[in-house]
Amino acid sequence: MKSLSPPVRRFAAVGLLVCVLGLAWGAVLAPIGSWATNAIEARDEARFRAAREAALGRDQASDATELASLRADAQALLLSAANEALAGSLMQARLAEITQATGVRLELMEALPPAKHGTLVKLALTVRAHGAEHAVKDALLAIETASPLFTIERLTLRAAEGGVRVDMTVAGFWAVAPQAGSGE
Repeated sequence: MKSLSPPVRRFAAVGLLVCVLGLAWGAVLAPIGSWATNAIEARDEARFRAAREAALGRDQASDATELASLRADAQALLLSAANEALAGSLMQARLAEITQATGVRLELMEALPPAKHGTLVKLALTVRAHGAEHAVKDALLAIETASPLFTIERLTLRAAEGGVRVDMTVAGFWAVAPQAGSGE
C-alpha cells in the first residue's frame, strides 16, 4: 500500500470500511431485522385470530340462544301432549272453547285419521257448527290465530236459519317424542 498515493489509500480504506460494514449488516443486522418483522407479524396475526375467535364465540352463543328461542316458539305452535290420543282430545277441547267463547254452537266434531309428517303428526277434525255471521267470523279468526296453531284446511259456509252453517276441516300438529336410544 506504500506505493499508492495518500488519496487513493484513503479511498481504499473507506471502501474497505464500507465492505466491512456491509458484511456486518448482511450477517448480523439484516437477520435481526427480519426476525423482528416476523415476530411483529406473528403477534398481529395472533391478536387478529384471538379477536375473531372471541367474536365467533359471541356469535355462536347468540346463535344458540336464538335457536333455543326458535325451538320454544315452534314448540308453542304444536299440540303439547304425552301421546296422540291426548293431543287429539286437547285439540277438540280447544276448538270447543273457541266456539263457545265466540257464541258458535257446535253440532258435530269428528276426528279424521292422523297423518305422519316426519316427527310431526297431523291431527284433523271435521267440524260442523252454526252461529250468527259475526260470531262465525270471530270463531274462524280465533281458530286461525289460536295457540297451538290450527289451520282451516276446508271451509264451506251456507246461509241457514238464524245465521250461518259452517262445515270445515281443522288441522293441528303434534310432535312425536323421540324414542329412547334413537339418537334424535
